[in-house]
Amino acid sequence: MQLLALFSKRKVLAVLVGALALVLLIVDLWSCYPDYNLNGYQWLGARYWFGRSTIGYRSIVQTTSDGVQQVAEWMNDNVRPGERVLAYLHSWHIVRATSPDPPFRIVDGRREAASTTADYVVFHINYNLKQSWAGDPFGGDVFKHLEDAAWLCENFTKVYSVQRAFGIEVACVWKRD
Repeated sequence: MQLLALFSKRKVLAVLVGALALVLLIVDLWSCYPDYNLNGYQWLGARYWFGRSTIGYRSIVQTTSDGVQQVAEWMNDNVRPGERVLAYLHSWHIVRATSPDPPFRIVDGRREAASTTADYVVFHINYNLKQSWAGDPFGGDVFKHLEDAAWLCENFTKVYSVQRAFGIEVACVWKRD
């Protein structure tokens, strides 16, 4: 509406503004191709905006369930029968659809403490993000750390990672050494 009102008064300026907006849209979409759900990260990054993380399931930069299917397919191909996977995921419906009857045991990390008996540990970005409106600071790291990083690095090696635009890792698998 504003562009049309401007066009009725100043046609050349309105055409220039419209062309500039179109060029900026093309640049934004080109920079995040093919991960259009991450559009906005190039401007905001992973930070707090009005007390809420800019990246996550219901944030400006959408991570939805991206990477969960790829991780489940990787587990189907690489985890041996009888091995135990400790998974920090929210999208269990995708795991069940991709691995309806897996020969390995997959355990929800939300319900079971980090275990020394796990053969693999799986993380998804949505599980690792602080998402509440209340209690979050207006600055600092938007990621929560579920596992003791030293323990994880001492006992496991990252063997698979699902990467997206801007170097965002949406999912990863760690294997016991």
